[in-house]
Amino acid sequence: MKKQEKKFVLAALALLAITGLLALAGCKNDTVPEPTRYTVKFETDHGTAPADITVVSGTKLTDKDLAIEPEVGDNIFEYWYGKDDDAQKPVEEGYTVTKDVTLVAKWRDRGTVASVTFTPPTDTKFYLDESIEVSLTSEDGATIQYKLGDQNWQDYTADTTISITGDTTITAKATKEGLKPSDEITATYTVRKLEGITVTTLPAQTVYSERQSFDPTGMVVTATYDDKSQREVTGWETDFNTVAGEKGLNKPVTVSYTEGETPKTTTFTVTVFPAEVKVLTGYTSPNNTDDSWTYVEFGKWPQSEAPGVNPTQATPQSENLFKDKYYFDANGEYVKEGDNYYKVEPIVWRVLTTSYEAPEGGTVGEILLLAEKILTGGIKWADSSNDYMQSYIRKWLNGNSGTEKTSDYNGDAGFLQTAFTESAQNLIADTTVDNSAASTTDAGNNLTQADGCSDTTDKIFLLSEEEATTSEYGFAEYNVYVGDNDGTTTSTRIRVTTDYAKATGAYQGDPSKGYGGWWWLRSPIYGYAYELLARVIYDYGRADIDDYVFNSYGGVVPALSISLGGN
Repeated sequence: MKKQEKKFVLAALALLAITGLLALAGCKNDTVPEPTRYTVKFETDHGTAPADITVVSGTKLTDKDLAIEPEVGDNIFEYWYGKDDDAQKPVEEGYTVTKDVTLVAKWRDRGTVASVTFTPPTDTKFYLDESIEVSLTSEDGATIQYKLGDQNWQDYTADTTISITGDTTITAKATKEGLKPSDEITATYTVRKLEGITVTTLPAQTVYSERQSFDPTGMVVTATYDDKSQREVTGWETDFNTVAGEKGLNKPVTVSYTEGETPKTTTFTVTVFPAEVKVLTGYTSPNNTDDSWTYVEFGKWPQSEAPGVNPTQATPQSENLFKDKYYFDANGEYVKEGDNYYKVEPIVWRVLTTSYEAPEGGTVGEILLLAEKILTGGIKWADSSNDYMQSYIRKWLNGNSGTEKTSDYNGDAGFLQTAFTESAQNLIADTTVDNSAASTTDAGNNLTQADGCSDTTDKIFLLSEEEATTSEYGFAEYNVYVGDNDGTTTSTRIRVTTDYAKATGAYQGDPSKGYGGWWWLRSPIYGYAYELLARVIYDYGRADIDDYVFNSYGGVVPALSISLGGN
C-alpha cells in the first residue's frame, strides 16, 4: 500500500472511534445502579465441597448449586445449614441469597442408624412358672429380624409375639435401605435356679395331739434363688403325719418343695401331746386374755351348772372325791352340790411353757400347764401351819395315800384320782416342786421371805409366788395389773370362777370389770405373829396379796407338768 493511502485509512479509523465514543456518551443512564452481588461459600468434612459462587442478591439456589456426594464412606449427607446458625436449620433448594454466606454440610454416621432394643433388657431372669413377653424396637424405623437359639431368622412385626418360658437366647438385627445393617445383637433370658427354702412364718398351730391333723394356716414358705431373689411359694408338702404319730417335744417337721427338677427341704418344730391331751384351736378364754396362748383339754371336772336335768345316781367307776354325789344321763356325767347339778366337763389348761425346769437335782416334765379357771372352792390351805409340804391343799390335790390323814380330809382319792383316768395319771410327771425361800419371792426378787419348806415331789401342785410373776410364763410383776376399775382388766393371772367352784364357796369378783376370783399360791408368808398366811392372786390380778391359810373361800387353780421327751 502506498504511503498516502495508509495515512488515509488510519485517519478514517480514528474518526470512527471518535464518532462511536461520542455516540456512547450520549446514551448513558445515570439512574440505574449496578446490581449487588454476594458470594456463597461451601464447607464440608467429607467429600468435595461445591465451588464458591457469586450471585446477584435475591438469587435462589438450585439443586445444582447445592449438589454434593450423598454418601462418603459410612457418612450420609443430610442437608446444608448456615455456618452462623446455631440451630443448624436446613438450607435446601430455593434458598434466597441476601448476604455473603457460608454453608456447612451436615452429615451422619451410617453405623448408628439401624438399631435394635430388647424389652425386657438382656440378661433378665424370671421364675420357672412365669412366661415373659419380649418385644423388639428400632428407633430408626428399620426392619428387624430375629431368631430363637439356633432356629432360622424370622421377620419381626408389630404383631409378633415372643413368649419365653425357659432359658432362651434371642438374636436380632436391623436393616434399612441405604443404611448400614446393624450388628447381630444377642439377649439372654434365664430361669432363676432354686437354691433353698425356709419357713419364714410358722403356722398358727405348732402344738398338737397325737394323730391330730396338720393345720397349715398362717404358714409361709419362702424360696431363695441364685440371684438372691426371694418369693413365697406354695405346693410344698410335709411329713407331719409321720411326726404326729408319737408324742414328743420340738419334733422336726420336714417341708419339701420341688421346682422343675430341683428338690429342696427345710424343717420347723412342733410339740405333740399324748392323744389324751386334746389341743384346742379357736378357743376363747373367759379371762380377757389374747389369743396367743396354747390351750389343751386334759381330765374332767364338774364346772357348768346344769339346770333342768334329772340324772340317775351312779357309783363312780373308781374311788373319787364325789362318792354319792355322782350322777349320769344320756347327755353326760354330773356332780350334785346342794340341790343343783353341775356337768362334768373337760378341764381347759393354759400351756405356760414347753421348757419347765426342775430345781437342781430334781426332775420335772417339760410342759407346764395351769388350769384356765378356778375349779373349786371350799378347800383350806391348812389348819394351823403354812408349811406347804404338810398342807391340806397339797394332799387334796394329790390324794392322801401314803400320807398322814387329817381331820378335814379322810379319803385316799384327791383331785388327781378324780379328774384323771389311770392312764391319764401316768402321763403326768412326778415334779420336784421348789419350796425354797427363793420360790416365795417374786421373779424380781421382791417380797423376800425368811424361809420356805422342803421341796416336795408331786403330780399336781400350786404355783409359787416366783412362778406366778415369771415373764417367760406370760406373767407381769407381782403388783402389776391393768384397768382396776374401768372394765378392761387384762392381767394374765386373772382366773374366772366356775359355777361349781362358786357353789363350793369360791369367791368371784365383779365380772363386768373383767375380774375373776382369788386363788391360792403355795408360797407361805413369814414374819407375822402366827405365821398362818399364804400368798394368793387377787381377783384383779395382783400377786402381792395374802390370806389366812384356814380360810376356805379361796379358789384352787391346779398346775401340773407332762414329760413328752425331747428331740
